[in-house]
Amino acid sequence: MFYFPQINALGICWIYGASLRWFPDMLYGVASSIGWKSLLEAMMSAWGQALGAEYVGLEGRLITFRVPYAEHLVGDPDSGVIHGGVITSALDNASGWAVRALNQWQEDMSMATLDLRIDYMKPAKPHADLLLTAECTKMTKTIAFVSGLAHQGDESDPIATSVAAFMLGTPNSPR
Repeated sequence: MFYFPQINALGICWIYGASLRWFPDMLYGVASSIGWKSLLEAMMSAWGQALGAEYVGLEGRLITFRVPYAEHLVGDPDSGVIHGGVITSALDNASGWAVRALNQWQEDMSMATLDLRIDYMKPAKPHADLLLTAECTKMTKTIAFVSGLAHQGDESDPIATSVAAFMLGTPNSPR
């Protein structure tokens, strides 16, 4: 696997396919100085960028993202319905950010999706944005547990729900 280091305007270095490394400050120091929205926009993964994912908000342990409807996300061109893989990967991405948003998250900790279960309730409505919420319900020393929800404006009428477990690794160090 090849890794491509990227350094953004905030001086945050991240590597496609690898965990995050923070140079200028701790996660919460940066977030408090520039705000969560700016921080998450600057650090969105390449896949999150391809989806067009946008940070909406953080309330306690609940983080919210939006994936605007786009033609390249459509799974069935005849109906215009968003592909199920987009919903799965967006829920996985939002769930990972729910873990990173906790105070217990260490700046150079690694994380990988260990288990992800998606329950699809219905297809997404064509030409409508996708909203994703995720909440880390428990974080131990080695595993984080997250629940997620995908909807299009009405949380009581979900498109899909998710339950995920993330393996938390030891702090990363440059090789």
